[in-house]
Amino acid sequence: MNDRIVTPPSAVDVTRVQWLKMVVRKRILAGEYRPGSWIREVELQREFGLSNGPVREALQSAVADGLAERAPFRGVRVIDLSEREIVELFEVRFALLGFAAELAAERAGAAAQASAAELKATVHKAASDDTAADVWLRGDLSHWVFELAGNERLREAYERPLLQSLLYVAVARKQERVRIALVPAVVDVIDAIANGQAAQAREAVRALTLQTLRHLRHVAPIDNGEL
Repeated sequence: MNDRIVTPPSAVDVTRVQWLKMVVRKRILAGEYRPGSWIREVELQREFGLSNGPVREALQSAVADGLAERAPFRGVRVIDLSEREIVELFEVRFALLGFAAELAAERAGAAAQASAAELKATVHKAASDDTAADVWLRGDLSHWVFELAGNERLREAYERPLLQSLLYVAVARKQERVRIALVPAVVDVIDAIANGQAAQAREAVRALTLQTLRHLRHVAPIDNGEL
């Protein structure tokens, strides 16, 4: 990083370890620590003026979240998934989120209609600066769906593949063609749930997942039959 020492906040409700965990996670998900790159303990110690204990605990948290891996005698590096593994992550996301979307649609009511309108307003407002697709890419849409679905265990199962896949959408956020392509699919998911259309909600999630995969694959486009 740099040689400047950054002092962690002294707020009572946030310990230095908790704060550093958030910093490391944010850097990974933002693409500052790219897949396959090493996160050096000594650099974090120097940057934040912390001992190796808090730094190691923060890095271990990233390992526990599935965002990084510890290599014996070498340290910690950000996970670097293969093409197949990335596809598998999104297959898991589709299976869990698709079912959650069905549940959310079946339980849709006045509250769902209101929150859907708010979420769509966020999408359309963000469209002016080309960040509308972030509602899906960074997990806002998923959180909305699981809140309506009301199944906490399902949400917990979704969290790990969501975090791991966010490693690879950090780059996608910066690509204009990806943002534009995903917006209609995001809106379709919101509308289907708000209108109580369970089957359509699941299919809309599938379409959105496929659209995302098409733009994340490094070599060849995804075939519709692959998911």
